[in-house]
Amino acid sequence: FFFFSDPGGKATPGMASIIAGLQRFVGDMETTTTPTKVWASLFPFPQLLVGGYLTATRGISSPSALFFGARVVSFAVAGQVSLRSPRWKMMGPIMHVPFLVVVPMAKAWLDSPSASTDQNMARFIAYTSTITAISLVLDAITFIKWALGHDVGKISAAGDASSRWILPIPSLLFAAWFYLSS
Repeated sequence: FFFFSDPGGKATPGMASIIAGLQRFVGDMETTTTPTKVWASLFPFPQLLVGGYLTATRGISSPSALFFGARVVSFAVAGQVSLRSPRWKMMGPIMHVPFLVVVPMAKAWLDSPSASTDQNMARFIAYTSTITAISLVLDAITFIKWALGHDVGKISAAGDASSRWILPIPSLLFAAWFYLSS
């Protein structure tokens, strides 16, 4: 899994493969259509930015650590899939498998008394649980089409990276709002 053979047959081991995969994945996302960029920004990056912040300030046993950890694993998987099959639409269903466990656990935390004592964590968990659930439904539709033998194709490409600046804007606005309101 953590070894990728390039077209010349040379293996890239371990961390170099993970980094190369992440570079490929981010590069592919930078050249997708604007709606895909906005969705990509609203979905994973707050889990990294805000989830990382909350995990650092609340500890690794906090509910934010579940999303943060799942997102890190998810990105590593996405990178490996990108190296093997760039822009494949099945990447979403594959990389979101960890969230099938995280979302129910987060929902249970939101229903617990702890949610009322940490409003920032509750907002983060509610936001990421909701947007993750939406993504899981979309991924389930893609997976069902693929399982039924339909060609799910590739993620649409805009052709260039001229609008790559769009990718971080919604996430940075969310992170700024979250930080200023805490």
